[in-house]
Amino acid sequence: MPINAFTLAALAALLALALAGCGSGTMTESATVSQQAPRAGTPGPHEGSPNARPASTCETELSAFLGTLGRLRRRLVAGLTYEQYVSEIEAIRSAYGAVPLKELDVGCLTAAGGPAEASFNTYIEAGNDWGRCVGAPGCEAVTVEPVLQRKWRAAAKALSEAQAGLANATSSPARAALTR
Repeated sequence: MPINAFTLAALAALLALALAGCGSGTMTESATVSQQAPRAGTPGPHEGSPNARPASTCETELSAFLGTLGRLRRRLVAGLTYEQYVSEIEAIRSAYGAVPLKELDVGCLTAAGGPAEASFNTYIEAGNDWGRCVGAPGCEAVTVEPVLQRKWRAAAKALSEAQAGLANATSSPARAALTR
């Protein structure tokens, strides 16, 4: 099972906590990147610096990304052309790139971030399948439609898991404390 960017960020956060507890001086960042979705965000300002942002919640940081995924899911019901689908994927990619992974806690990453990224990756896979068909002579919609429908259902399920994880992370007082 490949490691996604959210899982990698969660592991890095855990390692940082462990190293801080051991008195380690610094930690270098790995250059590992998700195989499908681009790496999100750039390093934010260090805490305590004049430009540091206040701690934000899981919901605040993931809402745009989840919103774009939800928009694609809704638009698929009405029907999209391949070009419209690609445009939606680019909007999702942009929202994904704006997620400040280093500022999200482990609970947020595992409850909502990982499933959201899985949804995005599955939508990308479906787009790649659709694009191969569009570019292949003789490939018709009826040929690729069952594959697309299967992947879109899987992506929608992962998105629902992300939304439920986000709701759990923000509604439970004990879990909400993890997002601060």
